[in-house]
Amino acid sequence: MKITHPAIVSDDREGLHAAMVGGAGIGRIGAFDPNWIRSGRLRKILTDWSVLGGFPIHAIYRKTPRQAPKIVAFLDFARAAFAAFDPEELTLIHEKETLA
Repeated sequence: MKITHPAIVSDDREGLHAAMVGGAGIGRIGAFDPNWIRSGRLRKILTDWSVLGGFPIHAIYRKTPRQAPKIVAFLDFARAAFAAFDPEELTLIHEKETLA
């Protein structure tokens, strides 16, 4: 198998999106707007694969017997915001809170 190097490397998300839509080839973008897929301009491939090095999002707070109302409110807000951004989980996987 011949290993090739990327033709385009950039930290400009919009530039990478334009390149992919313009036919530059396959792209990997860490976090992107799910409307790119919904619109049909881009499509997911290798859907059974996952990318190593993806970034999880954590909320870290002090454990107390009774959670402060502002912490509860923020966690509820964050969950709702991520779910509203990508309800079909096209780009973000919504995982349930885990308590250790």
